[in-house]
Amino acid sequence: MTELPAPQAVPGCPCCAEFSDRLAATAPQTSAWSDVRVLRRRHHAADHSSATTTGGPT
Repeated sequence: MTELPAPQAVPGCPCCAEFSDRLAATAPQTSAWSDVRVLRRRHHAADHSSATTTGGPT
């Protein structure tokens, strides 16, 4: 399965910081890890739609 690149955290955004912390504390490739990634993408699309990503769709 191809993994989409992660959106970059927006400096100063407390939600982005929280998602980054949650990802760092969650074991990779688990259901919880996937859930955090989905929630972070939704937040990024809703609140930072004009922010730059590492490439590809968010």
